[in-house]
Amino acid sequence: MRGSRSPPLQKRRSRAIARVKHQDGSSGSGFLIDGNRLVTNNHVLSDAANAGTSVAQFNYQLTADGANAPIEEFPSSLRRFEPWRPTTGAS
Repeated sequence: MRGSRSPPLQKRRSRAIARVKHQDGSSGSGFLIDGNRLVTNNHVLSDAANAGTSVAQFNYQLTADGANAPIEEFPSSLRRFEPWRPTTGAS
């Protein structure tokens, strides 16, 4: 859309992507869904203790000129940790 002041769709969508950084320096990725819930894989956040000490970093990317973009960092505000468990006996 010409003259639009809203960022392109790709840029808006990328805002939901996070790098999940652990105290030991290792990291993984995740993304936000409705209600500011972070979704990631079990190997990134395996339990509540690990999740409670991790930090979510947003805008972890390079700018158009190749410089590091300013990172927005949020410590865990863990209220509930819900690991996904596959159902057994499902057909």
